[in-house]
Amino acid sequence: MYSVSADYLTAIAKNARAHMLTGTVNGIFFDGGDIIRNSFSVKNQFCPATEIALGGVYVGELNLTFTEAFASSMNIRGSWKGKVITASIGVELADSSFEYIPINGGSYIIESAQWTDAGIQIVAYDNMSLFDVSLPATTIGSGTLHDLLSLACTACGVTLGLSQMECSALPNGTETFYAYPENAMVTYRDLISELAEASSCFATINRSGELILKTLPDSVTLTIPYNLRYSTSFSDFTSYYSMIEVTSPSDGTVRTYTNQNIGGLSLDIGKNPYLETGLEVTYTRMRQAIVDELQTFRSVPFSATLLTNPALDLGDLIEFTGGIGQGS
Repeated sequence: MYSVSADYLTAIAKNARAHMLTGTVNGIFFDGGDIIRNSFSVKNQFCPATEIALGGVYVGELNLTFTEAFASSMNIRGSWKGKVITASIGVELADSSFEYIPINGGSYIIESAQWTDAGIQIVAYDNMSLFDVSLPATTIGSGTLHDLLSLACTACGVTLGLSQMECSALPNGTETFYAYPENAMVTYRDLISELAEASSCFATINRSGELILKTLPDSVTLTIPYNLRYSTSFSDFTSYYSMIEVTSPSDGTVRTYTNQNIGGLSLDIGKNPYLETGLEVTYTRMRQAIVDELQTFRSVPFSATLLTNPALDLGDLIEFTGGIGQGS
């Protein structure tokens, strides 16, 4: 969750509050009055909708429709593609001022723009899309997590938002990663996905437009009571993991690694080149580090419609209390 003030936390605990939208496109300021009502949205995820998975490298998507008046005033008709959009959402505080939170994903690059009678419909993607560049086989090499992430970021013009120390603190962050030549990685985004999976993480773009890796959460970020939810549905079971299964790309052999959980789910790691190369003692240690990291993760599948809270980050663990949430 983005760092916010105590006044902000007080404001979002109310079941009614005002919001303001501001931003820039191609360096020109806009606010909510320049956008067609209910057209602004930001979408992102770190795993499929039906299951938890590691190694997510999803591209964040921004959609909005600028009014015809604002779009025409930009005087860039025919050249909207490639322009950069930034935005912040403000939440009204008790003193009637607004605390502004930069949106998840930081800056977005316009991919398509379509003129309509109402204005111009924009679809833009965050910097994860910049990693969709062919991966030269000669550049894969070997190195630590930080080394290889830095290589990908330099090649694709994206800033790495993790220090050497932060990378080293992740599962397998101090290991040396090797990839066999016959691996299935095609783009730099594939490379990042495999590295994230081998570190028991998912990859995403932070609010500064930087690439980061995050482990699955094991502590609650925010509690949302029943009176701040428009609608909710919760599964009747809790997901947790007691083992991982790793498939060998050479012969299809499946090996299983367990933690101390009993009766949990199995997570399929698939054919990850960074978990196959080198000495058996090394990749066995790396695989065990992944399942050990998953030991404390718990989640309940749910669907909810909530009041806007722009401070929430992708991968936050939210607790729902009261109503059909019962205890939590």
